Amino acid sequence: MRLIITFCFLISAFSFCNAQMTGVTIEVDTAFFGPNTPTPDDTFDPLGTLDGFVTYRVYAHFTNPTDVLSAIYALNDNFDVTIPLEIDAPCGCHNPVETSITMDANNSSLFWDSFPLMQYDTYWTIGMTSGDDIGMNPNNIGMPDGSEICSSSTIDGALYVLSPAPNAIAGSDLRILIAQVTTCGDLCIGANFQVFINGDQNQIQYFQPTSQTCVEASIVGCTLETACNFNPYAIDDDGSCDFTCCPGPGCCDEGTVWNEATQTCIVTNPTDTNFDGCTDLNDLMDILAAYGDCVMVETNYSLSFDGVDDYVEVNNQEYGPTTSTNFSVSGWFKTSTGGMLMSKYDNLNAANSNFFISYNSEDGNFQIAGDGTNSMNFVYLQPTNIWTHVSIVFMSSGEVQAYVNGDLASSGNVNLNTSIASISIGFGKNFGPFPGFFEGELDDVHIWNSALTQEQIQSYMSTPPTGNEEGLV
Repeated sequence: MRLIITFCFLISAFSFCNAQMTGVTIEVDTAFFGPNTPTPDDTFDPLGTLDGFVTYRVYAHFTNPTDVLSAIYALNDNFDVTIPLEIDAPCGCHNPVETSITMDANNSSLFWDSFPLMQYDTYWTIGMTSGDDIGMNPNNIGMPDGSEICSSSTIDGALYVLSPAPNAIAGSDLRILIAQVTTCGDLCIGANFQVFINGDQNQIQYFQPTSQTCVEASIVGCTLETACNFNPYAIDDDGSCDFTCCPGPGCCDEGTVWNEATQTCIVTNPTDTNFDGCTDLNDLMDILAAYGDCVMVETNYSLSFDGVDDYVEVNNQEYGPTTSTNFSVSGWFKTSTGGMLMSKYDNLNAANSNFFISYNSEDGNFQIAGDGTNSMNFVYLQPTNIWTHVSIVFMSSGEVQAYVNGDLASSGNVNLNTSIASISIGFGKNFGPFPGFFEGELDDVHIWNSALTQEQIQSYMSTPPTGNEEGLV
């Protein structure tokens, strides 16, 4: 079992002088906890390999979006450096990719569907989160091989990029990933940095902390099971427990309790109509008074998929995102496992592919692609079997905007085909070894040959289009 956590865990080693690099932070990315694992529900990690581990991401921070991180280095006679290049994790590290101590082509995201634990490998990097990420994998010199990443330190070595690749530029978020560490205990990391200020190789900053950046293994949150925001992975209670949010235990009236399986409040004793703890004559009179009452049952028109071989194809080949056409798709879905939501994709044939949208409920990962040569990914942990509204907007420029429940969840860029593919649009259909046929339900899905605005998306969530709207396919 795993939990994606997005808060900043610790900030240290900051220097607020005129330097362009300002410091290092360690953030919790993913926590793996489950005292009874492996269990039948833990399909991601059936052997419980990572239970009790935490994946941390380490970032260097900058003041200018054009600052370039050219090298990360250790002790050297040419510099007045006091700390080595080191990942100090006394508990050990999860390190399935031992070919290199730095991110390289052996840890491509193309392998992760078949070997999912590889994406939580421990490695040094300069901005690259996978071996096939956009940019340039770092070179290294004088560093040990990958099998020693958490057991030895470097006293005269470095990792570096030879040119200002996009992954080495601070960018709008003013930070660059320098390491990922998956460990089962405390963590300290030491490094020194060479920065080209505003990308100018004649303006060099040497950022040399005098101590390591450290974090103690601890996850805080609400530890009370009766709270709406109960966090089963929290170790220390932070006083944030909320008993008023809905849906959740705080919504349940007298005589009812919260049921996690159905995500609803259920009656504790259906025959105890006045909730006095007994079934007696008063309850019988209430039941007789309601005799003959009927409740209209709402008809469910959603499409249900079994995750094995169910899929739907729309025999209309005229629409899809290209370099000359905008495209949008929106709809409601709920699932317990995920899979391929929607696609117009010919597996590994970029010339005859327009897009695909998939979701993995285990790690909350949405993957969105155009012609399939690259993809945009973001994380949204959907509550199991709860209806969620998703809208994906493709611009002809390649920009993609992803909205969840009307809010912008992520944006990025994908490569698009120059023409419409000759295949049909499919719902729930698998086209290769990953991500699998969709398991769950889809409802109220709309396809547009235009780029929807956030205002339109929010409007159509509550009031579906009538069918005459411009751009509605």
